[in-house]
Amino acid sequence: MRTTTASLGGLLLLAGLWLSGCGADPVQEGWRAYARGEFQQAEQLFQEALNASDPRQGAEAALALAELALGRLEFQQAEAMYRRAWGQLPNDPRPLLGYAEALLRQGREEAALQALYELVNRFPEGDHVLRAAGLLGDAYATVRLTRTATDNYSPHFSPDGTTLLFTSHQEGSGDIYRLSLETLRMEPVVQMPMTNEYAAQFTPDGKGIVFASIQYRSEAGVLTFHGSGSTVRNEMIYFRDLETGEERALTSTPSPVANPVLRPDGGLLAFEAIVDENLDVWTMDLSGKSRTRWTEDESDEGNPVWLPDGRHLLYVGTDSENHYDLFLLDTQTRAVQRLTQTAINEYAGAFSPDGSAYVYPRQFGDAKIELAWMDWKSRRSYTISRGRGLSAQPVFSPDGSKLVFVSDRSDYLELYLMDLSRPVSADTLRRQLRARLERAERRETP
Repeated sequence: MRTTTASLGGLLLLAGLWLSGCGADPVQEGWRAYARGEFQQAEQLFQEALNASDPRQGAEAALALAELALGRLEFQQAEAMYRRAWGQLPNDPRPLLGYAEALLRQGREEAALQALYELVNRFPEGDHVLRAAGLLGDAYATVRLTRTATDNYSPHFSPDGTTLLFTSHQEGSGDIYRLSLETLRMEPVVQMPMTNEYAAQFTPDGKGIVFASIQYRSEAGVLTFHGSGSTVRNEMIYFRDLETGEERALTSTPSPVANPVLRPDGGLLAFEAIVDENLDVWTMDLSGKSRTRWTEDESDEGNPVWLPDGRHLLYVGTDSENHYDLFLLDTQTRAVQRLTQTAINEYAGAFSPDGSAYVYPRQFGDAKIELAWMDWKSRRSYTISRGRGLSAQPVFSPDGSKLVFVSDRSDYLELYLMDLSRPVSADTLRRQLRARLERAERRETP
């Protein structure tokens, strides 16, 4: 991997301080540096503003530093910074929300629930209600789509948004099914009894599908979050014409390739492959030719995701401590930008059709994997599904109004649909909080 995004270090810091002296907001300058991947520069600007003469600027800096502390898993430090900001901004819901999250991340559930209950009572309107709901469960109205008593996963919308392709193990191995979102009726599309198929996706015209086939049979599904470098599998990648039934292999023999994903215009297929014991991101056309290797670092890089512009690829990169961060590759210039640098493990997800948001799984330490929503312009994230089993493999509907994801909150991996037009209301959140506080009180009563 060749990271070419420049960090101007001290020069930018001096420029930031000069702008601060000229009336510019160092906290906003810091968040702009953060969005460019200049994380150290951002933190320096926040620290500089922490003891500013303007109390509000100091409070905004405390909020920023608390957010960075959460990302480093420094929850007590985050708690202290949120409390500091809360003292300076008593009529702003953000410090109280962040304080509650810091408590939750420490396992101090009852105190966190009390803080969230105070939040929703004092501030019943605003985005903070949605974010609080995401910390407790799902931020939007969510329904379960599959009930087969087997694992179901790897969803992908049809171009018209009416059906889903997904993998189900109801016949004893992983097969590709189609699910009508109107009737919830399932029908098989690809059934190979001795192998497991996954990552099925429609071509843009809806007339064909691409999918991967793992060369063994299992009764349970396997989710990969950070590439397959540590668990090498022999796979094949296929194209099937849905009108003629013709099928062709895009890889000639079973090999360590995985996680194929079509470019939005259908012209290229990105995937991960192990060559010389190194996992990297590759592309090829739908004839299986014109292969290009895009990453060459000694660490593992995999699970590519196309941006809606068809030019950029996001992927998961690994450091020496097997920590997982997100990187952005420009396929025209080969420039690479680091998107995240935290102690959180961050994995491959999906972009909204308009490119304004990226939803992805992430994991705080040993906690359950949750779903986060990243504002693509600012690169800042918040949780939209947490605490009820793992949540993973998000995919947007073509119009961006819905999100389907996989969760094991039941006994199996199942598909769930989140309606992004129906955020959880303050009244619903208040009822949830009352019920959970009552349960917590009963547990403490001898």
